[in-house]
Amino acid sequence: MPAAVAVELVHNASLLHDDLIDGDRLRRGRPAVWSEMGVPAAVLAGDALFFLAVQVLDQAPPPLGAAGVREPTAAVQELVEGEYADGPYRASTGVRCSYGTGVSAGG
Repeated sequence: MPAAVAVELVHNASLLHDDLIDGDRLRRGRPAVWSEMGVPAAVLAGDALFFLAVQVLDQAPPPLGAAGVREPTAAVQELVEGEYADGPYRASTGVRCSYGTGVSAGG
């Protein structure tokens, strides 16, 4: 169960940050956290969820425990790198399909 909780926490944290990065004011028809509470609150809430996920895994019984932290932290690092790589293309209307295919393939 701790692994599922951690995955859900990371997922929700990534949505908070993604809405902010992309400037999306709505999430599934409802106001995004940053548009209601402000940018600092959204950043801090997302960060808090990321770290809570790590804490949940760290405090989990074996076989998770500290060893269970490696996979999600590596996944979050890839998520951050992907968001950063997308930066130049956010406002562009000339993004080629091959770029999206390469990103989805991990390249």
